[in-house]
Amino acid sequence: MKRTSRIAFAIVGIMIIVGFSWAAVRSLNNGASITNSALIGKPVPGESLFDIETAEKISLNSPGNIVVINFWAPWCAPCAGEHRMLNDAVARYAQQNVRFVGIAYQSENDAVTRFLDANGHAVRTLLDPDGKAAIDFGVTGPPETFFIDGSGVVRARVAGAMSTALLDDILTKLANGTTDLSKIKLAS
Repeated sequence: MKRTSRIAFAIVGIMIIVGFSWAAVRSLNNGASITNSALIGKPVPGESLFDIETAEKISLNSPGNIVVINFWAPWCAPCAGEHRMLNDAVARYAQQNVRFVGIAYQSENDAVTRFLDANGHAVRTLLDPDGKAAIDFGVTGPPETFFIDGSGVVRARVAGAMSTALLDDILTKLANGTTDLSKIKLAS
């Protein structure tokens, strides 16, 4: 019986590892989805949060700019690759009135700083120590990204790590005045 129990335990363990591995690969490759949110079509929540590097209090409302608000955490595996992609996008969109903001979700300051040192500082990072911004946005877990148009209205929410193609597609549509982003097709 002992040997049978060990074999069964090993099989269950292997199945769990395979399941987690599959989920990790899926979330890194195609885990993003445009999801519904109670905020779509409404003004961005009027939060002001502190920048981790300057301690300056920053408003999430930025009239005249398209704003990409990305909730991430240092302990979130898909967040690292997405954060590097967003850092690259900051330079590409610098002349197009697009502002990128990262909000560290349920994280200690030291862990946030280590994450930024490893993955880049181009995206302005704000702290949400009490979780109020995450609650106001309806965040269920990182990474989640919200797209705000130039008039301060939330137009899209993406749950999961985005690709560069999806980011560019959404930003192009927002720049062209598209307000209904629910029909954007995700790359497979």
